Amino acid sequence: MEDLKAKQQQQATEGSNGNARIHPNSNPFKRPMNALQKQWYRVLLARRVGFGQRPPLDEKETTYADICHSRYMAAFRRYNERFRLEMAMHEQMQRCAIDAMRVHRTFAITTLWLPLHSKREINSTLEKLERVLTVKERRRLEEILKRGESQRTRLL
Repeated sequence: MEDLKAKQQQQATEGSNGNARIHPNSNPFKRPMNALQKQWYRVLLARRVGFGQRPPLDEKETTYADICHSRYMAAFRRYNERFRLEMAMHEQMQRCAIDAMRVHRTFAITTLWLPLHSKREINSTLEKLERVLTVKERRRLEEILKRGESQRTRLL
């Protein structure tokens, strides 16, 4: 009797060509599956079917994301170049040299692009300024840089 049940079960699982088929609802684990096992089983089935796999891209073939990224980077470079040009023109439009130097010194340390300035870049700029500034100007600059943003806005 047990042999008959085993043969019927084997015939039910075999396809027409004799290969064993896995039913999507069949449990490959011996015990009931928990949520993690169910999720992993779905991933295994998706991999077996080939869901979510893309054909390998040729090196010559560019995607739309690559094109968008290159456009974005080109626009970013153009904007920064235009910003530098505008700042240079703003310096040149000052009435006297001391005003132009103050504008240049101010925007060399703090710009509209603060997140893009690294600590190393700011420190190198400060080292260059220390050679130019007097002791009084250096103290004033350090005082301004040490203050928090809230204190700067209260003074204005």
